[in-house]
Amino acid sequence: MKILGVIIFLAGMFVFSTGFVFLDLASLPLKNDLYSLDVLGFFNNMFSLDPRTASFQSILSALFILMGCFICFAGTILMRNDDGPI
Repeated sequence: MKILGVIIFLAGMFVFSTGFVFLDLASLPLKNDLYSLDVLGFFNNMFSLDPRTASFQSILSALFILMGCFICFAGTILMRNDDGPI
């Protein structure tokens, strides 16, 4: 169970960190900011430039971050769970 807990915790940390990247990219029109890097420019095409849609995508990205927190918490519970001497 501890290995499964570590794997779930790492998956939650991945979801958490990608949620922050998505939040940053989704809120670009709200900040009046554009990235000039090629990698972030590619991902910038996946998000809307309309402020209403960008705010909705920012809310969804924040929920993605919250989901990552819950997944990390579930992983820590599995790591702490003691199955006994089996």
